[in-house]
Amino acid sequence: MSIGQLLLLAGAGLGGLGAGLLALRQPAVLVALSVLTISLDYKGRLGEGFITANNLLKVVLIGAFLVQMLCGGRRLRLPIHLIWFLPYLVFAAISSYYSADFLQAGFYVVRLTLVWIYAVLVANLIEREWQLSLLLLAMAATALFVSVTAHMQTLNIAALAGAELVQKQGPDAGSVRALGTFWDANALGGFLGVLSLFLTAGLARANLGWIGRTAILCVLGVAFGAVLLSFSRSAWLMIGLGMLLFARERRLRPYVGWFLALGLGGALYVLIATPYGQALTARVLSFGELGQDYSGRFRWYLALSGLQIWSDGMHWLWGSGFHSFGEQIWRHWYPLATHDMMYHSGTNMSHTLLVTLLAEGGLLGVLLFVVPFVAALRVLGRLRRQPHGEVGGSVLLGCQVVLVVKLVDTFFNPLMYDNLLWLTLGLIGAIAGPAFSPRPGDIGARSNRAALPIDPPTARC
Repeated sequence: MSIGQLLLLAGAGLGGLGAGLLALRQPAVLVALSVLTISLDYKGRLGEGFITANNLLKVVLIGAFLVQMLCGGRRLRLPIHLIWFLPYLVFAAISSYYSADFLQAGFYVVRLTLVWIYAVLVANLIEREWQLSLLLLAMAATALFVSVTAHMQTLNIAALAGAELVQKQGPDAGSVRALGTFWDANALGGFLGVLSLFLTAGLARANLGWIGRTAILCVLGVAFGAVLLSFSRSAWLMIGLGMLLFARERRLRPYVGWFLALGLGGALYVLIATPYGQALTARVLSFGELGQDYSGRFRWYLALSGLQIWSDGMHWLWGSGFHSFGEQIWRHWYPLATHDMMYHSGTNMSHTLLVTLLAEGGLLGVLLFVVPFVAALRVLGRLRRQPHGEVGGSVLLGCQVVLVVKLVDTFFNPLMYDNLLWLTLGLIGAIAGPAFSPRPGDIGARSNRAALPIDPPTARC
């Protein structure tokens, strides 16, 4: 082993030790740090395996929480909407036994369990408003980092004439679309879209000074530009729908108008003054083709083939097995798609979460999966009618918009393992906890929560 490898190993060990000590002292700081590790995605992988910086951070959080439970008397609180997700986890584990790919299904059961545990930890570790503020700060810093990386990529490609070189391949060419630190452009667009929605909700705070407001607007401007350069249609729709939902808030209506003008101006600039004009035109026009482009047709084929899987035998009731879509599709694609189309597409997974749930879990799986999200929306509706302070109120608004937008986005992307979705569910559970619940004397939208001691959780496990 070389000296450089030894130094790298020693640095990783010291970093892990420091993260463990920090997790024991202030685990909410690591929750904020998890936003950055989520953004690393492909770049955060250790070697060629599935171990990532984000997975390691989750393991550190779990270990720190267990130590606090054993040594510090901390008690676990399970929010009701996360409790309702347990039946689906059990169903996924059982159905993995009759899945066409048992080993892969078992791996994804573990992955789903891990993101569920992550949501539970967020719900238990975020206990004060300053921790919510720290989390929003981490979102802003991460959005800026990822967006600048995406802009640098596109500038380098344009400088090398790479954008002109691959125009004949269309906007799906990887060297045209910004990737950031992710493995694909859609992941980049979706990630920045969610962070942008949370930051936009933060503008609704009445106590936000002009410095903070200006900083958020600058980050949003850079992030919107990166989303535009990702050429992700689902991310464009996500932000557009989010802005329509924000328009219901009186404080945010002026910003919604500015953002729409900024998006239009940015699109015109890319169209006229950059090598990406042809790619942007093709991408925008594809909205009016009603799925007649290759990508749209292939998604329809996958969805219809998934319905064929669902209608095969008793699959309509309990499905073909957890994470079996990729194997089952080869038996059900004909006559919708040719073998060459399937082989050269690079994917055999459905882009529609509902179809995936139907094919793999049947009506029973869909019911078990939908119930916790209905419960989360009900909890959100109740919380939004209560005072939770400026920071808590803006985070709740962001959670509400993100959850609605994500549920709509399931028609274009399978979001079952999306870390930011589970972070959102965890934040709902955190603000629904006793530490953020209204108390006698709390009047109006502003709360004195930060100045009050935090009660221990009462719902225990």
